[in-house]
Amino acid sequence: MKHMKVKKLDNFVKITKIINITNRMKGMLLRMLKDASVVKKLFLVFCLVSLIPLLISVLAFHKSASKVLEEELGAYSAEILKQVEGRLSSFILETERMANMIRYGESTLNFLNLTKVNDDLFTIQTVGEIRRLLWSIGSLRSYLAGIYIINDHGLSVYANPDNRLVRADYSFEAQAWFEEIKKNKEFRLYPVQEQDYVDGQPTISYAGRIFDVNRNQERGTLLINFNPDVISFMSKDIQLGQSGYVFLMTPDGRRVSPAGMFPEGLIGLPPFTEAIQREKGHFIIPYQGVKTMVSFYTSPSTGWKIIGVVPFEEISAGVQNVRFMLYVIVVLAVALISILSIFLSKAITKPLKQLEQNMRQVESGNFTAAVEVWSGDEIGRLGRRFNRMVSELARMREEIYSSKLREYKLNMLHKEAELKALQAQINPHFLYNTLNTITCIGEVNGVEDIADISGCLARMFKYSISPNHHASLSEELEHVNAYMNIIGFRFRDRIQYHLNVPSYLLGSRVVKLTVQPIVENCVNHGLGPKLGQGNVWIHIFAREGCLLIRVVDDGVGMTEERLAELTKQLELPGPFEARMTEHIGLMNVRQRLFMHYEEQGTIRMSSRTGQGTIVEISIPLELGEEEERHVQRIGRG
Repeated sequence: MKHMKVKKLDNFVKITKIINITNRMKGMLLRMLKDASVVKKLFLVFCLVSLIPLLISVLAFHKSASKVLEEELGAYSAEILKQVEGRLSSFILETERMANMIRYGESTLNFLNLTKVNDDLFTIQTVGEIRRLLWSIGSLRSYLAGIYIINDHGLSVYANPDNRLVRADYSFEAQAWFEEIKKNKEFRLYPVQEQDYVDGQPTISYAGRIFDVNRNQERGTLLINFNPDVISFMSKDIQLGQSGYVFLMTPDGRRVSPAGMFPEGLIGLPPFTEAIQREKGHFIIPYQGVKTMVSFYTSPSTGWKIIGVVPFEEISAGVQNVRFMLYVIVVLAVALISILSIFLSKAITKPLKQLEQNMRQVESGNFTAAVEVWSGDEIGRLGRRFNRMVSELARMREEIYSSKLREYKLNMLHKEAELKALQAQINPHFLYNTLNTITCIGEVNGVEDIADISGCLARMFKYSISPNHHASLSEELEHVNAYMNIIGFRFRDRIQYHLNVPSYLLGSRVVKLTVQPIVENCVNHGLGPKLGQGNVWIHIFAREGCLLIRVVDDGVGMTEERLAELTKQLELPGPFEARMTEHIGLMNVRQRLFMHYEEQGTIRMSSRTGQGTIVEISIPLELGEEEERHVQRIGRG
């Protein structure tokens, strides 16, 4: 896992370096081409367009061919390694037959019963018979280094080629390798170890426990030793390239035989250790500065790894031939593409160079001067269109400038006229109702209240005709108060007026004539037709940067159809022309809010028949410095 992380980090570093090099080359190429001639640019384009696909195809083919050849070579190496496994399996099979002859012999079973060596006839006969058996079996086997039988009572009998004596003080039971044999029980081939109980020479051992069928238990150990050269002989004539070789290794990385090659430096590499965990396969790894192919196969009979190592170049002659042919193809293609690119570049740019020479005549600084057109091809048509474009751009620039200036002036005049027209539309409408009120009061009560009504009316007209479009909230509420005073004379206290507004909002700026037309609608359409007492409430408060003005009455309300019609008119996007004869004040307020605040100025309505109507106006909150500080203190509190 650690090796994989390191490999990924190395790949990331390599990719980063490639990207940096590519960016630097791109910057250098752009700087080189910035002032290059069109001939060079076209030549480069032709070469890139032709060579890049060619190179990509060649590289892809080379990679694919190399991969296929690598797989073929790996499969070929694996088949060679299977020959070693075949020889090893035959050797083990033959040795197993020899072991069976010994462990199932009657003299062997008799020897397992001996507890000590003495001079009685049975012991002498038993030891003599088993030695003759061992000598008869071992004398015909090459590479045999000795046969040893050790029973569980600590007695041993053996036969070796030179009649070498086993050390008298040697205890097999005390050796770790002997304990491993007893633990494994089954007969198997063990890797090289020193024969320290005789002369210390290295041997390969085929060993296992002897099972006494008469007593149905294991009672001894059979040890058949071979010269390690028997393992080297199995791969002696196996040829991998010129300098390749085959060696055997235990799963934990120990050598099986001391003879032959054993590349400890290769075995210690993490990629080798990781790959060798599989049953079989092949991989390529750099070793001692050489690209090396490693093939491996796991022996089913021993679990050992049969490994073949060969420099990849020695067995990849096919890859070299493919690579050489690809190099030849690339060189020929580059030469042909270069010649064709130069020819086509010059053929295309020759008319452009002639046009460039004619255009230099207008380099005196007069950039509006026309170029001389001398041909009827694409370059000639380009020159004529360039001339028309220059003159047309000059004309259009002048026209657009004049048109924008006129449009701006007309737009300003139109907005001013709309504001004045809307104000003028409200004033006569209210004046008509007020004059009716004064007439009614004069007829019923005489003239004692005329002065008060006239004073309120004068203040209202003075506020309405002032040239400013905005006023403070307190000024707007004074206008509403004057109107409600006049209404009080008209309805004789039948309509009550209630106001709820925080003092710090009185200095906020609003569009003039925003609240009074709404209150007038409440009086005329909601409370006027109602029998009995009526009320108008005005609640003003701030929320999330907006000033909210809510006008509520408990009048007759309106039907759902009428409310839907009014809501549809109020929700139309942008400015509009009101087509209603009723509620004209409401529509004028909506129009002026849009003109001043656009989409930030809104009016919403809700109503129920017999319960009253609610009109809510929302506009951006605009406070003075003193009011702003007051709001901040409230927020901190």
